[in-house]
Amino acid sequence: MKQLLLSVVAGIAVAAWGNNLFPEDTDFETGTQNFRYYRSAEPIRTVSGDAASGNSSLEIDSAVSWAHGRWGYAIRKDTDYTVSFSARRVSGGDTIAFALIGVLDWKQVGFTQFRLTDEWRRYRCRIRTDRAGTVLYPAFLPQGEIVFRIDAIQLEEGSEATPYRHSEAFSIFPSVNGAGSVVHTPEIPRLAVNAFNAGVPPEGQPFTLRVGVPGTEIRRERSFRLEKGKTAVMEFELAEAAEPGYYPAEVEVLDNAGRTVKSSAAPFVVTAPFPPPSREGFFGMQDSSLPQSVLPRIGVSYLRSGFTVWKAMEPREGEFREYAFLPPPELFWHPTIQSEFTPGRVPAWGCKPGSTQADPAKAALFMEQLFRQLRGKTEYLDFINEPDLELRNMPDGAEYYGELLKTAAPIARKYGIRLLAGVSGNRSDFTEKVLTEAHSSIDILGPHPYCSPRSIAADGRYCAPPEQGEFAGSMRYHSELARKYGKEFLIGELGYSLEESIPFHAPEAHRHAAWLARMFLIARSYPECRRLVWFTGLDRWEGGPFLYGIWRTENGIRPLPAVAACAQAAHEIDRADAAELLLDGDIKLLRLRRGNHTSYAVWDSGGKPEKTALRELPAGAAPRSIYGTAVRPGEAAITEAPLYLSENAAGTVLAALLRAIDSRPPLTVRAWLRERNHLKLEVKNRSFSDWKGTVAIPGVLQATILAVPRQSAETVTVKTAAAIPAAFAVKLAGENGKEYRNPVELPAPFEIPKLAVSDLEKFDFVSKLNGPGSIVQQTREHLFPPDPSIPWSGPADLSHRTLLGWDEENLYIFSEVRDDMHRNRNPDHAAWRGDSIQIGIDSHNDADGRNSYGSDDTEFTFALNKKPWNHHAPPTRRTPAEASGVRQFITRSEESGTTVYRIAIPRKLLAPLKLKPGTVFGAALCFNDADEGKVRRYMTFGGGIADRKCPALFQKAVLAE
Repeated sequence: MKQLLLSVVAGIAVAAWGNNLFPEDTDFETGTQNFRYYRSAEPIRTVSGDAASGNSSLEIDSAVSWAHGRWGYAIRKDTDYTVSFSARRVSGGDTIAFALIGVLDWKQVGFTQFRLTDEWRRYRCRIRTDRAGTVLYPAFLPQGEIVFRIDAIQLEEGSEATPYRHSEAFSIFPSVNGAGSVVHTPEIPRLAVNAFNAGVPPEGQPFTLRVGVPGTEIRRERSFRLEKGKTAVMEFELAEAAEPGYYPAEVEVLDNAGRTVKSSAAPFVVTAPFPPPSREGFFGMQDSSLPQSVLPRIGVSYLRSGFTVWKAMEPREGEFREYAFLPPPELFWHPTIQSEFTPGRVPAWGCKPGSTQADPAKAALFMEQLFRQLRGKTEYLDFINEPDLELRNMPDGAEYYGELLKTAAPIARKYGIRLLAGVSGNRSDFTEKVLTEAHSSIDILGPHPYCSPRSIAADGRYCAPPEQGEFAGSMRYHSELARKYGKEFLIGELGYSLEESIPFHAPEAHRHAAWLARMFLIARSYPECRRLVWFTGLDRWEGGPFLYGIWRTENGIRPLPAVAACAQAAHEIDRADAAELLLDGDIKLLRLRRGNHTSYAVWDSGGKPEKTALRELPAGAAPRSIYGTAVRPGEAAITEAPLYLSENAAGTVLAALLRAIDSRPPLTVRAWLRERNHLKLEVKNRSFSDWKGTVAIPGVLQATILAVPRQSAETVTVKTAAAIPAAFAVKLAGENGKEYRNPVELPAPFEIPKLAVSDLEKFDFVSKLNGPGSIVQQTREHLFPPDPSIPWSGPADLSHRTLLGWDEENLYIFSEVRDDMHRNRNPDHAAWRGDSIQIGIDSHNDADGRNSYGSDDTEFTFALNKKPWNHHAPPTRRTPAEASGVRQFITRSEESGTTVYRIAIPRKLLAPLKLKPGTVFGAALCFNDADEGKVRRYMTFGGGIADRKCPALFQKAVLAE
């Protein structure tokens, strides 16, 4: 994680200057930018003129919420650390609690209570953990109602606190027009730079302050001096940035020798103002530590916020507490009951006799109290977040959820609250069972149709665009269910995560924005879909260094390009009367109508988006970018980022768009090897006219006749006379005499040797590990998730040497896996959750562009003392099921810390895969390590198997002699 990595680096770097391991301004002299409130309507604030150190301190009102710092540090296992801070009471009670927390799992370390006085005093607590590489953050947790102030926070190694020292010699905090850095036109952006000099002497001055916005001509520079221990505020008016758009400003302070003293990103968004939030609004946001007052500034009307209530509201059976549910003042609040009815979390006295499930009668008493207090404060209640996942391990999970809904519905309706079923985006019989049994108790269907894979990473790994993955299929599936049962339909969660090491102005950050906008537009094309909730406002890690928030904490709350894209999408599609998808090929064209106004959104969703110029747009089209920036005449183009256009004269813009789209070369080609000399070609006709002609590969394939209707694709499998090279050109000659050439590159397949295995248990595979078919993975770069906070001490912690092979009867896996701790207490069908090996096979090597298993694909799991399991198989066999017929010898040596797998998968379980020389297929292996109390880790050969099934990412393999 970038923030976490920066924290570690900063902690090491400042050791020579001070002893404070927390980075940045821990004294609040430049502001509160690295502290967060939860569920706060407004940003937290500093108080000037009252401090233990310097001039400013942070004030916390625990009646509002609790707060935690965003300075993280990776503390070492079994090592003493000390946190010290200054604090004083202002009003209310006198007790606070402090702990370090890990925001990935919210576990607390060093929880300590303190009794404050009205005078500034220094407090300290000892920190020690047995978790290696744990990145922790300082948190102040509410202990009753108290207003207090804190200052001068310090983390240091050792069991004693030393006098406070600043973390860095010079601090800056740039901000643009307040929290969230969203500016509404016609306001002029004003960049204010708060600076604090903790330790740069006069001989290093004067300083030079530079401000710039990459991609523009905006530049500012100012010379200044600042005494040690003093603060200053310097402001710049940026009139050139007063038009809608995304402005990734950067600020840098240099000393008199030209060396960088401190730098910081300061991106901001400029957009037109929005009317007050409306219940007809389309856009919602999951709650986060982002100040809620920021959300209406980008067109958000709804806030989805989870809360935990049963045990807190009814601490003892029949004794109910009153809770002050305060909806956000500027937003419509839609609360979520997260997991109050999940077995294991239900109060013991609230369970059915001899069960961990909630007793409906006792649950009804709790819900009576809850819904009564929510009356008039919310429109609907999200009744258990993703119940199909929360209850998936219960044989009767759907029936149990339906029973709870039937109990809750009459109580909710009595108090004017409608119930929403917020299922995950996965297709399952759970949702259909619930709708069949309890549809009359559900008012709204709100699935979470995430894409998959959905992490945009700096290393270029595959991430599914909105039109692929599971998003489009989930939208179709759930909208059809909503129509069938007459339910309102909304999106309860969706999102992409962006690796936090990616700079604000990087191509990946702009792709993140483009895909977000495309999700919005696709969702709006479903007339049943009335609302959409993005997950989430600020930060929120998942699966390693990936953040869902469209704002990011980086020396303050900073907007990503996605914030500007969200704001402009809200301007374009919010409260539209109708939305119609006119083109649904590689070019998507959405027509939006509102009253007498017509507008369009157009983008390229192809695997390798092209830039299609729009040179003949009529006057009045007013092309504008994804960020709302006016596009100059003659520069408009269709790219992967949606382009918005208006239409004043009926049909003129649409006609110009269609002409430009139809002017592209009409045919594209994709190719797959089926065998060494068998090639499958997909020829796609993206024009508005039918095509007929011949397909040929010079020197490899003679001309073959092919007809491809307009806006469709045809495939042909051919046997070639010569070996198929890795790169070649496909020649397409139409009957009209026009010829096209499409270059094609085929990935080199991994060679799997033929083996003579007479005795599976005794076969000497180790001697063959340096030859064909061998895979060795033993470095951290092979470890997933690629999260530096996940511990890995070396090859003995997880690594493997593996040999793949085949003969006419079996596909073989021989593997020696090193792992110092072998654990797998899962049932056979879930053995993949523990230490195990998985293999996925794309039998026909035809999954290019597909993000889910097809009918010819299969997947197996193998684990010590578990039955081999077939999780996905062709439809001729029951799936999932025990992989009967697999031969396996799996042994474990605790002395050497190795597990040896010897596996033979018979031909009958692999069909339609042909075990013969020259067969080409896709394959992926996953080596799972799931030690107790630790995040699941794994190594993979080929992608697309570990978390989400994406056979397009499998390694291409060929059966060699």
